[in-house]
Amino acid sequence: VEESLLYSHKHFTTSNWAMLLGGIGGLLGLLFLTERYGLFGYGYGSLVGYFLQVVIPLSLFWKYRRKFSISLNFKDKGLVRVYKLMYPVYAMGGLLVLVHITSRALAASLGPGRVSAFQYSGTLTWILPIVLANSILVPLFPIISERVVRKEMESLKEILRQGTGIIIFAVTPIVVSILMLRAPLVQFVFERGEFTPEDTQLTAYTLFFFAPLILAMVLSLLYTQVIVTLRRVNIGAKLTVMLIPLNFLLAIALMKVFDVGGIALAMTLTFFIQTGVTLILIRHYIGPIGLGRQLVPSLKVLIGCAISAVPAHYLFQHMEASFD
Repeated sequence: VEESLLYSHKHFTTSNWAMLLGGIGGLLGLLFLTERYGLFGYGYGSLVGYFLQVVIPLSLFWKYRRKFSISLNFKDKGLVRVYKLMYPVYAMGGLLVLVHITSRALAASLGPGRVSAFQYSGTLTWILPIVLANSILVPLFPIISERVVRKEMESLKEILRQGTGIIIFAVTPIVVSILMLRAPLVQFVFERGEFTPEDTQLTAYTLFFFAPLILAMVLSLLYTQVIVTLRRVNIGAKLTVMLIPLNFLLAIALMKVFDVGGIALAMTLTFFIQTGVTLILIRHYIGPIGLGRQLVPSLKVLIGCAISAVPAHYLFQHMEASFD
């Protein structure tokens, strides 16, 4: 609801930057509060961050306060319409939270340190898509809405092609960098206090399976925005419902092979499947998009990133050995 209000007043970036506050609050809690409050420090930081995430964007509407009033009258036709529109969104959000809770429960069954490794590596993974979405996708959202309203589907397809190409070009190097430098990254951010070098290794191992999720999430944000603009939110909610048991089954199977990394891999695979199915649905509604043209450039980006990441990996290993 808050995001819709901001979009209607052409504040396209505010809500996305605000979404960073929850994750940043959690990281600050880990860095500065855990020595005094233990694991509760992470919770306190996250709580303050999520509170600010809601309050700061709402402050923009203070000048409109005389035009708005709070109402919980369920007979109000406007409210009923909003409730019906928001139901699929609430369902999707609640189901995603359920996936996270289930994954943490599975991680807890694997032994000490697994939940922390899953949580910390996940925190690093979930923050980046928000930053990337804000810098890459937000400028496209109003254009996508405009093309759908005007029924300019060929122009919408071109935006999807360009948006997909930009995402792959911008995000793939980040994913490869995290894969290659995950241990120094985790060590720099988390290794202090009770967080031991063994915890660093386990978290870095889990991050290896989480990192590709960044690409899937950013692509998913683009394609989901198109689905929402096409007024097919119910389809997105149904897709989420179907993917929850798939994620659970994948996690059960993969955790036997990859330990806690298998749970992270299950979530990554689930998001890639969700992204692929969403793209298929968009193609069904607006026709062929022509993303095949992005295949060769995408492979070139991937190969180039892999080649450049190898010397960077050994350079960091050499630097770490020198400091030791």
